[in-house]
Amino acid sequence: MKRGKIVDSAIYITSSYKEDYSIRQEGRFARIYIGSDDADATKKVYGILNHPGLTCCIAENITVEIWRKFILNCAYNVLTAYYRTSIGGALSQLHGRKNSGLSCRKPMTSARPPASPCPTTSSDDQYDRILGT
Repeated sequence: MKRGKIVDSAIYITSSYKEDYSIRQEGRFARIYIGSDDADATKKVYGILNHPGLTCCIAENITVEIWRKFILNCAYNVLTAYYRTSIGGALSQLHGRKNSGLSCRKPMTSARPPASPCPTTSSDDQYDRILGT
């Protein structure tokens, strides 16, 4: 390839690894948000990736989607480590559901860079995504 194009992405998939370190999809869905300053490259990647089994979305602002993914990962990592279980196991407990809201809000208040395009409602958006509401 003489010249390539970069299309940024944020991928949502629930997976785990086995004893042999192979990866296994755990969840029922896989979703990817893509975006770039190059609209043609983004549309081409969308055409390749969007198919049954993988939902591909062109993000209005990929930086916002990447921050949303960061917030979600922070919440998932805290909850799964604290409860020593999967995210489904943590959220099945009443106190796990309550703590997921706190886990989403903390990254927004402590790690948000100056001039970030991430809206202040992102932590609430992610809390709703975690709970499936």
